[in-house]
Amino acid sequence: MLFTTACGGMFEPPPPLFDSGRYNTIVVLPARVVINTGSPPFMAENSELTGKISGLAQEAVSTVMVVKGYDVMAPLDVNDKLRDDRSLEDAFMDVAMKSGFMSEMGPPPDDYEVPEGSGRKLAEALGADMIVLVQGNGEFHSFSENLVQGIFTNIISDGKKKAQSRPSFLKMELIFVDPIGERVEARMWTGGFSYTDKIIPMSRYLEHRMSRVPVRNRPR
Repeated sequence: MLFTTACGGMFEPPPPLFDSGRYNTIVVLPARVVINTGSPPFMAENSELTGKISGLAQEAVSTVMVVKGYDVMAPLDVNDKLRDDRSLEDAFMDVAMKSGFMSEMGPPPDDYEVPEGSGRKLAEALGADMIVLVQGNGEFHSFSENLVQGIFTNIISDGKKKAQSRPSFLKMELIFVDPIGERVEARMWTGGFSYTDKIIPMSRYLEHRMSRVPVRNRPR
């Protein structure tokens, strides 16, 4: 009876996000992961944590891609090249906007001049045949923040209402871009996971959620 119930159908794993044979060298461009702190109606972006977690996300995704067998340019080298060459930075922003990266910023202004061959320019300058964009958001709530919120809620409700601790979390979207064709090859959401500001736990979380990113089979 148990056998009949359990074998209603064979599990088929989801297909890989893209053909690993087409890509060898990956560049993870600067990430944008917005971190909010506080409690409604006083919640707002914490620019310091946004910068820290964005840098960590870029490094963690790069680490996972290395584990999966791809050649990956070091994030610090990527950021240095973009910072030192304004035309490369413009090319990054162009490819990013075309790919829906940082869409909360809205469409480019009317006087925005679209650079020609932005994807190809990035590919040649960075030696990459695939570009990965990382965006997302999260919340960080410390014990002291939740404690203060609980006291505040208790005071204004005259002890009739108890504040619920808000969980800290992260969630990200990864956009895989073919820079030569300037097209989005694939995109995926990580779903929410526990907030961390350490590289090893974040890399492990992302490796688990990036299971559909195919492993590159290196030629022997």
